[in-house]
Amino acid sequence: AKAPDFALRGTLFHAVLGDFFRRYPSALPADAGERLIETGRAHFAPLMDDPQITAFWWPRFLRIALWLTEKDAEMRAGVERVLAEIDGAHILDVAGRPFTLTGRADRIDLFSGGGARIIDFKTGSVPSAAQVESGLAPQLTLEAAMLEGHSFPGAGAVPARALVYIKLGGGEPPGEITQLKLAEPAADVAKRHLSGLVDLLTAYARREQPYIPRAIVEKEDEERDYDHLSRYREWSLSGKAAP
Repeated sequence: AKAPDFALRGTLFHAVLGDFFRRYPSALPADAGERLIETGRAHFAPLMDDPQITAFWWPRFLRIALWLTEKDAEMRAGVERVLAEIDGAHILDVAGRPFTLTGRADRIDLFSGGGARIIDFKTGSVPSAAQVESGLAPQLTLEAAMLEGHSFPGAGAVPARALVYIKLGGGEPPGEITQLKLAEPAADVAKRHLSGLVDLLTAYARREQPYIPRAIVEKEDEERDYDHLSRYREWSLSGKAAP
C-alpha cells in the first residue's frame, strides 16, 4: 500500500470536515467535539492499521476536533447557514468561446444580514495576504468571484465579506485562524482577479502566445510543475539562454 503522505492527510481531513459541517448547517450540537471525533473515526477506520496514522495523524485530529468545534461555536454568531465541500462552475467568455472555471469551496458561511465568509482549511502552509492580493494565491478570491456570480448551488449570488484560512496542524495550538486583511474589500479583489484571469486566458487563446513554464515565480529556486519539460535547471546551470 502507498505510504501516507501530505496529500492523503489533506484529503482525509477535508472529507471528515465536509461530512461533519454538512450534517450541521445551521447550528452545532452541544457535544460537537465528540460528534466530530465520531465522524473522524469512521473515515480513519480503514487506515488505522498504519502506525504513522495511528500514532501521529489520529492524535492530532483529536486535538483539532476539540479546538475547531470550540472556535466554530464562536464563528457561527450571525451565520444563517453553512455550506461545506461545495462544487461550483462559472462560465467565462474567452475570445468568444465559453471557458468553465470550476472550484470546490471547503466552506461558505452565509450571514443572516447578507454577504458571506469563505473558509479554506489548510493542513499545510497558509498564503499571506500579500500573496493573495498580488494574485500568487488566487484560490479564495476566485471562489469569491464565483460566489457573487451565483456559481455555487444553494448559495445564491452573494458578495464575500471575509476570506479566512484555518490551518489545522494538530500541535500546540491545534490550529490557527487567519482572516485575510486586504487593502481592498474582498469582493473588489475578487472582481479584479476574475478580470485578470479572463485577460490571461484571452492572451493564451492566441496561437502565437507561447506557454511560458515559469511566468510568475515567487522565489528563483522554487520548483515549478513544468521545470522538467522546459529543462530549466539545465539551462540555468549552463548560463546560456534557452533556445
